[in-house]
This record gives sequence, structure tokens and C-alpha cells, in this order.
Amino acid sequence: MGTSPDLSKIRRYFSEKFNEHGSTPMGMDWNSDESQRRRFEQIAKVINPKETYSIIDYGCGYGALFDYLKEFGHNFSYSGFDIVEKMILEGKKIHAGISNCHFKTEESELIGADYVLESGIFNC
Repeated sequence: MGTSPDLSKIRRYFSEKFNEHGSTPMGMDWNSDESQRRRFEQIAKVINPKETYSIIDYGCGYGALFDYLKEFGHNFSYSGFDIVEKMILEGKKIHAGISNCHFKTEESELIGADYVLESGIFNC
């Protein structure tokens, strides 16, 4: 049985990145826009873009994966979850008024989805 991660340290680390770089790939601790897009490209390979689906983006930051999938014409319902409230607030601001895009800071508020993806939470 492993030990649980110290979420306060992780929250503090990502909050500092976000405070320094804002809603950019570097603010999510990616090296560049290109590295973030490359990761999204690999993640999206498990999704059939011709079907309507629901997705939970676990560790979503400000919702860049939503924007990436929309760019490629996916038809989906998106729920983003993150432990950094500032990122969730930014995601809500950026995606205000988009009916298929939702952000949560409480894991208990997540409902089932066709896909649950993460693109960087295991880096810490």
C-alpha cells in the first residue's frame, strides 16, 4: 500500500506556475505550446472523434484540452477537474457560456463519462 501524495505541495507548486505564467502551457508546467499539443495529440488517439462522447479531464488546468478537441471538430461534453481553484476559475472565465464545458474543484461532483483522461498529473 503506497502513501497518498501531499496535495498541498502539488497545489502550491502548480499555483506558483500559474501565477507566474498564467493560462499558458508554461502556466500548466509544460515546456512549450508544442509539447502540450503533442501530449494532447497522443491522448486524443484513444477517442473516436466521429462519435459523440463525454470526457473528464482530470487535472484540467484552465481547459486547454477542451480547446484542442474543439479545434479538431469533436462533439463532446467536457468536465474539467483540478485541485487548483485559480485554474478552475480561469477555465470558467475563458469558456463562459459554452454549454458543453464544465469545471469542478470537487471530485465528488464528477459524474461518469465515456473517457477519463489526464495529461500530466503523474509528473509530480
